[in-house]
Amino acid sequence: MLNKHNLTIAKLASAEDARYTTSGILVEPKQTIVTDGHLLFAISTMNIPVTDFPLGGRQDALSEDFKPFILPKRTAIEIAGSIKKSSIPALECVAVARSDENGAEIIATDLETEQAFRTRLHHGQYPNWRAVMPKGEAKVEICFGIKILESALATLKALDVHSATFRFYDGDSAIRIDATVKGTKQAVTAVVMPMRGIQAATDWTATVEKPATPPATTDDAVTAPVATEEVPPAEITDPAPITTEDPTTEVPVELPTEETVAA
Repeated sequence: MLNKHNLTIAKLASAEDARYTTSGILVEPKQTIVTDGHLLFAISTMNIPVTDFPLGGRQDALSEDFKPFILPKRTAIEIAGSIKKSSIPALECVAVARSDENGAEIIATDLETEQAFRTRLHHGQYPNWRAVMPKGEAKVEICFGIKILESALATLKALDVHSATFRFYDGDSAIRIDATVKGTKQAVTAVVMPMRGIQAATDWTATVEKPATPPATTDDAVTAPVATEEVPPAEITDPAPITTEDPTTEVPVELPTEETVAA
């Protein structure tokens, strides 16, 4: 089932009508995906069976293995707004009733009232997001606090920096950010400490033992097979280099496409 997080990621969806298939989110049984051509997010669906969804004994009308479909941005945000906080996990979710050539139907309920959201499906090819998702063992893993990264980026933006180079040295060291102020061409260098430095508060050289068992990830969800046949991933070549100079144009990531996801 889908919760508010699965739907609110639609805010990232492309606003360009020309990129029609990326102006919504891809809804799959195990995850929802969104991209604007520059960023891509995949978030796993809730591990709650549809039999737990309070639909007055009509749970057989719901589907856990539906055909993937593209949900328009506006509709996704509208459905997310209908979800209320509850002590019952299933009530903080919506369920897919159907996805076929006639469109998709998503059900929300608060036990007192039910809402059925019906939408006509997008017709077209959604980008083959699996082709650009990094796979295999990472060479370097560093954990950063989101607030720290937000502060660093906000400071760079306030300095009129439009692009920056991030330098990673190993899994324990800080990262270095080099950039140039657009107007004055002043050099800017920033250092962002990993989580161990934040936890140590005043002692940046202190170390904190890593947990014996890593936290659970959504790797299984992200790599779950899609219900439609995939087109072999296209090779992505010559990515735009990151420089310390402000680029004149922003080049979006060109994503290959999957076989048509249509009603």
